[in-house]
Amino acid sequence: MQALLPVFSFLSILLLVLIIPGQLKSNTIPAMSIICWLFVCNIIHTANSIAWADNTNTHAPIWCDISTKILLGAMVAVPGSLLCLSRQLELVSSRYEHTKMPSPRYKAIVEFIMCIAIPFLYMSLHTIVQFRRFSVLENLGCQAAVHDSIPGLVLVWLPPFVISAVAFLYNCSAVVNITKSHLNSVAYFPSAPEMQLSLFIRRLVFLTVAVLYTGVAYTVILSWSSTNLLPWTSIAQVHAGFGQVEIIQSRTQLAVQSNLIWWSIPTWSLLLFALSVFGEETKKGYRKIWAWILGRSCQFTLPTRCVLPSRPFPALAHKSHAGLRVRG
Repeated sequence: MQALLPVFSFLSILLLVLIIPGQLKSNTIPAMSIICWLFVCNIIHTANSIAWADNTNTHAPIWCDISTKILLGAMVAVPGSLLCLSRQLELVSSRYEHTKMPSPRYKAIVEFIMCIAIPFLYMSLHTIVQFRRFSVLENLGCQAAVHDSIPGLVLVWLPPFVISAVAFLYNCSAVVNITKSHLNSVAYFPSAPEMQLSLFIRRLVFLTVAVLYTGVAYTVILSWSSTNLLPWTSIAQVHAGFGQVEIIQSRTQLAVQSNLIWWSIPTWSLLLFALSVFGEETKKGYRKIWAWILGRSCQFTLPTRCVLPSRPFPALAHKSHAGLRVRG
């Protein structure tokens, strides 16, 4: 099984690269945030699973100091991005008037807070309950160390669960809105006519499965962590062994908990690829890149040898039909 870990992580990187053109075309903070966080986390997973294959040695402590914080931040950054996307689906499927929709500036501020600001705040607050420098688990590598206490539950384990639960409620509300529109034979997306039902369903399936996995995983973690809580006396007492490295024994509850968190990254990556690769937005992204490559290549070739896609400039073609003379 340990040999499959770097394979899954590297495969996830390749799959994310394949759908980047479609995500770039969306040009939204949540979509780009998901791609960036998952891409970096899969790189970290690949390196960790290779370096710590069948061993628990303390490799590259500075690398672990940085990578554990990034992996921890992704645990709220990705659910936060999913929450923003779920909120968008709920808004476009609702019967709100266009004038009552959130302004683009307000929307961008909320997305920046959920996808970037809160994850960095979350990583900073983890230092309060970080009782060891980091933990090491065989095959998975270094993991963030969390003190099993009530502050540890509130500051680390509870936020991803709450964010995922809110995102799931938005998804449920979107389903209700679509069902009402279907029963009443009205437009599905009154505030977003450009939204297609197939795209809506694909996004809804991805978001629902992703937040369900996160919610179930952190429900298990919360239930396990709450059964063996340690007393919280002071930050100084918790940080007494801050410079030490914890070795997580395999086949323990903490090892299973670390595996649940680890597998969330490739799970999100595979889901995103499966529901994006055949989407029209990804195809349009590849066509746009191909047209750009051909256009650039034409600058270095003879005009007679340059072959561009049919109707590369629709606006120019429209003007020529209107009676304008286009000189060759």
